[in-house]
Amino acid sequence: TGLGGAVIGSPIFLIKCRLQVASDCSHSSVGTQHRYKGLADGLQQVYKTEGVPGLFRGVMAAIPRLVVGSAAQLATYDSAKGYLMHRFALKDDVFAHFSAGMVAGLVVTTAMNPFDVVTTRLYNQPKGERQLYSGVWDCWVKIWNAEGVRGFSKGWFAHYARLGPHCVLSFVFLEQIRAMVSYAEENQLFERMSREPTEQRRVAAA
Repeated sequence: TGLGGAVIGSPIFLIKCRLQVASDCSHSSVGTQHRYKGLADGLQQVYKTEGVPGLFRGVMAAIPRLVVGSAAQLATYDSAKGYLMHRFALKDDVFAHFSAGMVAGLVVTTAMNPFDVVTTRLYNQPKGERQLYSGVWDCWVKIWNAEGVRGFSKGWFAHYARLGPHCVLSFVFLEQIRAMVSYAEENQLFERMSREPTEQRRVAAA
């Protein structure tokens, strides 16, 4: 799902990034400025000037970003919930799900943030002679050489402010769905077991 989502959503993320960077005030503008009226206009302009490859600029950085994030999210949540329930004697309730979701959010944000930085810079870099990075690996190397580890942690708190609640809500609702499905399956099993003796008595009477 991470791979497919990264490829399909890459053009949308590209325009989103450029729209957020755009500013009408010259003294407050940061990075390359793209004058789009909105999502549809942005997609149209990119297609006209750069073709289909332009719409998928940065997709090779977006793929590992979502693959790593999805893998870390699912693996971390179950491990964190098990540890918290064992370490602090928590019940398998909403509080445990909330706490494990927060921990999962921390891990996911930390794992995804370097890829997020690279993806954002590739999305918003100028084209032509002013292009800063030739590709994903070149972007990683230049950030490392110029800014070190701190360069890959930029925007971490803002990233967590988005992903933390996302992880919490996703897993709290997931656990509620699991409980509902389990309850329904138990009821079906109970009804089936209840019918069996009645059916057996009917067969014996016949």
